[in-house]
Amino acid sequence: EDINDGARWMIEQGYADPKRICIMGGSYGGYAALQTIVKDGSLYKCAVAYAPITNLTGLINTMERNEGFKIYEDYLRSDDWTFDQASPLENIDKLNVPILLLHSEKDLNSPVRQSRSFYNKMDKAGKNIKYKEFKGGNHFLSDEKQRREFLQEVEQFLEQYL
Repeated sequence: EDINDGARWMIEQGYADPKRICIMGGSYGGYAALQTIVKDGSLYKCAVAYAPITNLTGLINTMERNEGFKIYEDYLRSDDWTFDQASPLENIDKLNVPILLLHSEKDLNSPVRQSRSFYNKMDKAGKNIKYKEFKGGNHFLSDEKQRREFLQEVEQFLEQYL
């Protein structure tokens, strides 16, 4: 909610044109970009998410195999919301702006199946989404060619929607 509060403040102060705001983030920021438009998509004309977590239940299930996962589970749980409420994958109906979704195939930090599942559910719902997967790439876009492709995709997307 802080992100939306900040966007509203930027608009009110005249720092941002409300007709040209797109939210973008990678990794946790990718999750935040998607969940922010779940909370209030009216502020943004589009969203870009790289390597996001889209399903908190799926994340917890994946992490159960890792030592120390209980710390993460306790960190993620809240009395204020459920995992479904905090998972963009479970709130497709609230997503009504164009989304550019990017992920690397060999991402060890954020499983690529998070983006694949999200894309498939969005596509099935007829939502405006474009998905690009970087074959063999990692969480950090270490490959220079893939970094350029990433930036070109973002540039084209922003030109189209802003």
